[in-house]
Amino acid sequence: MPQIDLIDHGNIRELQMVRPPVNALDPGLLEAIHAALVESGRSHVQALILSGASNVFSAGLDLPALLELNEVELTDFWRLLIETLRWIAMSPIPVIAAITGHCPAGGTVLTLFADYRIQARGDYRIGLNEVQVGLSVPRSVYRGLVRLIGIHPAERMATQGLLITPDEALRVGLVDEVVDPEVVRSRAVTLAQTWLDLPSLAFRETRNTARCDLGSIFEQGDDPEQLTHLWFHADVQRALRECVTTLKNRSAASAQARLRST
Repeated sequence: MPQIDLIDHGNIRELQMVRPPVNALDPGLLEAIHAALVESGRSHVQALILSGASNVFSAGLDLPALLELNEVELTDFWRLLIETLRWIAMSPIPVIAAITGHCPAGGTVLTLFADYRIQARGDYRIGLNEVQVGLSVPRSVYRGLVRLIGIHPAERMATQGLLITPDEALRVGLVDEVVDPEVVRSRAVTLAQTWLDLPSLAFRETRNTARCDLGSIFEQGDDPEQLTHLWFHADVQRALRECVTTLKNRSAASAQARLRST
């Protein structure tokens, strides 16, 4: 089963993550995202939309899958994640994040360097809650957060691992629009087309000027080997495995509740 659906809206391409149930990021999904971005950038496509499924954009890192990786495999995963973020940041064409629902941790990370973020209205959460599960926020990710919402709000959100509502995310600048869930993706297409209808040279040059600082975020960015070293620290491993156990117990309890209701 493909992990990315390519949906062309004329010269606008939507990359829709399709890794049920929650588009958790494992090496396969990340490779699919990166490959689709690179291929689209080389094609006739003039704007990109990264979207998720109904009620969830991406639930972040697939912790059970990543805990099975050895040091070399995990280092490759970090390297590809950083390269994917760098590609989005330096994309020659606009990238819009169509945030179709919940978007914690790695889900939010994928949106930070897009040109624009459209969030579904509702009982959803978005934010960098890495510290809550025992992970530190990578340097480039934190700098991207600071660029969006400012120094003090970024410090508060990242160090406390806060997950916030769509309305709060709009207020602090983590997202640019909040719309009804059923129109998130269509609104992204409409916005992209609006940009493409502008005089192309003026738009392109102004966009380049507006985003010229993004390259510096990655010039002295993260060392994938250091990220792997931290991952395998005893305290981090303990916290991650406790988190996975909690999630499994919660999932089992939810399944039992559904059975009792039938």
